[in-house]
Amino acid sequence: VIQHLVISTGQQLPFLQYVVALSVVQAVQLLCARVPQAKSFDLKVKWPNDLYVGELKVGGVLCNSSYRDGQFLVAMGVGLNVSNREPTTCINAALGCTDPTDDPVTSEALLAEILNRLDANLATFTREGFLPMKASYLANWLHSGQRVMLEEGDQT
Repeated sequence: VIQHLVISTGQQLPFLQYVVALSVVQAVQLLCARVPQAKSFDLKVKWPNDLYVGELKVGGVLCNSSYRDGQFLVAMGVGLNVSNREPTTCINAALGCTDPTDDPVTSEALLAEILNRLDANLATFTREGFLPMKASYLANWLHSGQRVMLEEGDQT
């Protein structure tokens, strides 16, 4: 998928990863809400780029950027464990599905929903920046209400 965005400064680039992660979370929420009798679960963003169900990682988001000929080029990647219950868990297992041959959430449906959400969120980001999505991102952020420690080398 190729998307051309107009990004005026490099200061906006880190937010693209947040937009992608939020789009994935929103897509999973929308699809899972349509599954009758599904167990409720929260897919959360563990900063900066991991996706967790409870304490188990089910995916991640990576964005890589370069600057060439006066413009930023960004490659966005998403890995999400939809149906493989190993090595941790997957979206369908988190929903409470016990029969892997009858998983209600398919990779194809999830990809379509992620791209729909990403398209809408990137349009908002291009027009208005990250601020309109900030509250939704923080509501889906694993670290809300937590105390975190950042380390760099031997400094904390």
